[in-house]
Amino acid sequence: MRKDKFITSISNVATFLEVVNFVRKAPDYSPKIGVITAPYGIGKTETCTWYFTQNLKNTIYISITASMNTKDIFEEILFELGEAPKGNLNRVFKRIVDLINLREEPPLILLDESNRLANKERAVEMLRDVHDLTGSPICLVGSPEFLPTIRKYHAFYSRVRIERVLKPLQLKDVKKLAKELVETVSLTDDAVAVLKEKTNGNTRRIVITLGAVEEYARANQKEVIDDSDLKKIFALRKGLEE
Repeated sequence: MRKDKFITSISNVATFLEVVNFVRKAPDYSPKIGVITAPYGIGKTETCTWYFTQNLKNTIYISITASMNTKDIFEEILFELGEAPKGNLNRVFKRIVDLINLREEPPLILLDESNRLANKERAVEMLRDVHDLTGSPICLVGSPEFLPTIRKYHAFYSRVRIERVLKPLQLKDVKKLAKELVETVSLTDDAVAVLKEKTNGNTRRIVITLGAVEEYARANQKEVIDDSDLKKIFALRKGLEE
């Protein structure tokens, strides 16, 4: 199965770009913070990394891991700005502000897995300070459960100008994904419909299932997979999981 394809939906890319372009193009007097949420497995991270690789020059991209504390996050931002972090958190913060303000255009700060900011009030408030002191647009991307908490940080949330939700893949997206990722076998339209129904349009589950489709096709010497084949594949996988 192809590993080099950008995996997400056409509509979700459009939604992602709507938010990013909105905060990037907001006038100087306007807040420039956007929030994108989506359930797990929809393609948030893939979309973030795709955007970053297309906009390396003026984007700071951080994927927040569970082990990162506030200092870790800001040291990563400073590192992405081209400087090795030194000193305490306040010094790191000041260097971030100084380096951004030296730029002709402030970079977009794109933070994936932002749900991990939910209990990091200091990090959220420091992001607000960076935004206010530099004019850098900020885009938070994460799962929906962090929204109620982020809304409690009133000073930060009052600066959020746009919120959007990425949604499960539509049938046309599933069909496109199957065609692009699977090299050795093709799926009928009925099979694609079953694939969407059984996975609820979840990108991660679709990709995993397409891997199983290729294995099934090799084992059964098939070049075309129809809906009955796909139902067998799901039945086999369910049996293995039980």
